[in-house]
Amino acid sequence: MPKRTSRLFTHKLADALMLGAIAVFIILHLNGANLSKENGVLENAQVFVILCGALTYLLRAMINFGAPYRAIQAYAIFMTAFLFAGAARELSFGKVFGFEPQVVDGVKYVVAALVVGLLLVTLWAYFRPTQSRWQQTKDLLRSRTLLHFYAAFLIFGIAGVFEKGDFGMIKSVFLEELLELTCFMALLRGALLLGCERLWKPRTDASTAANALQHPSEGAATSR
Repeated sequence: MPKRTSRLFTHKLADALMLGAIAVFIILHLNGANLSKENGVLENAQVFVILCGALTYLLRAMINFGAPYRAIQAYAIFMTAFLFAGAARELSFGKVFGFEPQVVDGVKYVVAALVVGLLLVTLWAYFRPTQSRWQQTKDLLRSRTLLHFYAAFLIFGIAGVFEKGDFGMIKSVFLEELLELTCFMALLRGALLLGCERLWKPRTDASTAANALQHPSEGAATSR
């Protein structure tokens, strides 16, 4: 199977699974199932989707770590940290795994240290010397990957409205949790897109190309 066809199939399969899961949760809720309790089905589904997204972003960052796409690397590492923090927020380690309070505190410190470390790596990856960093950044901000991030941010805000019942909306824990799950699914889909869309191509003008032909060693050093 060609690589492009394989990626398209993966995206379609992921879309079908995510939409199918949302439909199943709605049907179960309408039939009286309590899916929105603490550490219940919806929260565990959120943690699963978050971890899938974090691992997908981390894989994307590792695959392209030696390439000149600094903005893409930095964004992938940042999203890995962001989603790991989100998983820790959604998961109550004491209730799920039966940990003692001291162990739970230790896990929180480990997760916090991991997140801070990844954020420092994000800064290092972004500000390493490279050509066209700002062009890469602009291309990334206009990409389909970031559109999913913007959509996720909006969905999360709407979930907060249902959590508090603001603006005359009904107060529904189920809708809040379902929208949060949809938000994390949008981030996961953005991670999958980051692995396939070509966000930036090195731009070489005529003078640079001519110089590279005359001085191959210097041209090779410049392209690194």
